[in-house]
Amino acid sequence: MSEEMRRAAVVALAALARSFDDRDQADAGRCLASFAEIPEAREPLWHLMLGSAGASAVRATVEGLLRRQDAVGVTVVAAALGTADPDQVDRIHIALADVMRVLAGELDLEATMRSCGMLVEGDDEDLSRGADMLISMVAMVSIMDPDD
Repeated sequence: MSEEMRRAAVVALAALARSFDDRDQADAGRCLASFAEIPEAREPLWHLMLGSAGASAVRATVEGLLRRQDAVGVTVVAAALGTADPDQVDRIHIALADVMRVLAGELDLEATMRSCGMLVEGDDEDLSRGADMLISMVAMVSIMDPDD
């Protein structure tokens, strides 16, 4: 797919993310995660995790980003956590716990932890704080679910 077409898809999905319908927001989050490396996708992804989107949209967005199993997805989640208020952190944590239970055999949690470890060492304080929070969340959920 050409870069121009990918950007056009992001524009369309960003519009869907602004919908007031939870199903539209969840679909947008799930799909936008596939384009997270495109800078224009970051703001709508953050909005879906940190804005007024419903729990299903937060969960779908976090799931889509973690399913990428790459540093880009982890970075977007960590960046959102680093600027989140306590209620938003709780919503992301609940979504992360749900996603980890559903995708237990599919997620490479060690790779996620390594990506977060590199982000903690970076110069961006918000990103570093968010990565540290993500490490703690993954560890906590892993401890709470001994079947992992």
